[in-house]
Amino acid sequence: MAAKGAASSSNDYVEQLLLEMVAHMLSHEDFEALLTWMRDSAQRFFGHMDFVDEGGPRALAAMVARSAWNRMPLPGNHFKPRPVPTPGRNDSCPCNSGAKYKHCCAELPSFESFSADDIWTAVAIQLPAAQLRVAIETKRMPPIALAEAARRELLAAFCARAGSAEVAERPIARGWNRSLRSGSASSVLGPRSSARGAVGRLMDVDY
Repeated sequence: MAAKGAASSSNDYVEQLLLEMVAHMLSHEDFEALLTWMRDSAQRFFGHMDFVDEGGPRALAAMVARSAWNRMPLPGNHFKPRPVPTPGRNDSCPCNSGAKYKHCCAELPSFESFSADDIWTAVAIQLPAAQLRVAIETKRMPPIALAEAARRELLAAFCARAGSAEVAERPIARGWNRSLRSGSASSVLGPRSSARGAVGRLMDVDY
């Protein structure tokens, strides 16, 4: 039971990190701003981990920031990423240690944080409705993010029909909401074409 609780707490922490990071990228669409924010938040996000030196949280924050940024579908770039390159060996290290990259984080193993599906799903959770429609119309959204978009639209319609957003807190709505959020897109709305078709029917988008 304790192990299950610990796993749940860890999952909540990772989800919170992803949601906050995506919210920042949606608001600013600027890698340097993201990198600064992540370094400033390093202790909050990674301070509970064990590192060999005190710069560890900042180093991890910088790697997570670059990895996530390079997969982030930016609204200002037609929901495509705008990747940044790996720092040059003689560049200042992104972790802000003051050392050159070749003498600092270049020595660390390669690291990939959240997948494109993870990031797209966080985008689908947080985008305003009008922007969500634009994102769907690009036809770049992966099935699991389309499932999240469909969940939002269906829940909004369910609440509107009931006349109150409070209906979302009723047991039947909570259970339905959880069932849509759990598992893969294929278990929620079927394969890619089915997920896209569901969103298309809801939002009048031709897939």
